[in-house]
Amino acid sequence: MPLDRARAHLAEIQSALTPAHPILIGQQVDTVVAVLGCPKHAAEDPDAWTDALVEALAVVPADLVVLACHRARTQLTFPPAPAELVALIRPEWARRRLAAMKIAGAITLARLNGHY
Repeated sequence: MPLDRARAHLAEIQSALTPAHPILIGQQVDTVVAVLGCPKHAAEDPDAWTDALVEALAVVPADLVVLACHRARTQLTFPPAPAELVALIRPEWARRRLAAMKIAGAITLARLNGHY
């Protein structure tokens, strides 16, 4: 792969790793809470539970936030813990990060070998 094409591909993947906007995350989490509710231990302070879910998704790309919340609403029968919500999209997110690391490594190797 030509170096300029690898750089363009890396930029595209890095863009797909950009964290979602907090408003989008809040809207998506609200849909999960509306469908599945809050766990019994969070009944006294549901806002704290919602905040924990939002915080867990704060570093996740927008399309994966939407996917995680969709999967929670359609596959779970209980309110997910923050880690469970993130686990619903972990494979997709990991593939993106791995692809970015591999391409960045290939670019670095090309530079070290004198291919600018």
